[in-house]
Amino acid sequence: MPLSDALLLAGYMHPLLSDGGKNAFVYAGFSALAGYEELNRGKSVLPDGAELLDRSRIVGGGGLHLAVELFLSDHLLFVVGGRGLFLFGSDVYPFRPAISAGFRINL
Repeated sequence: MPLSDALLLAGYMHPLLSDGGKNAFVYAGFSALAGYEELNRGKSVLPDGAELLDRSRIVGGGGLHLAVELFLSDHLLFVVGGRGLFLFGSDVYPFRPAISAGFRINL
């Protein structure tokens, strides 16, 4: 069943650890979120004729975040992060974990 959401997050990340040369950092943080969750593209009847009891709605909640940043050069960083979002008002998946990795360029 298709599930889509649009969430706005606002939060704070605090540095926990760094090495002596300031080449690696570990951050932890929290956030508040609000948004809209849409189930089955807004349709309450499934293709087989069954009625969907869950519905699209406005959701809110919070999240916990953890990130590690490694400087590869003066302007290039490798970033690994994880987060867990807690959605209140959601009929499906009230806890949504996620991990991410990527590169960041500081200009």
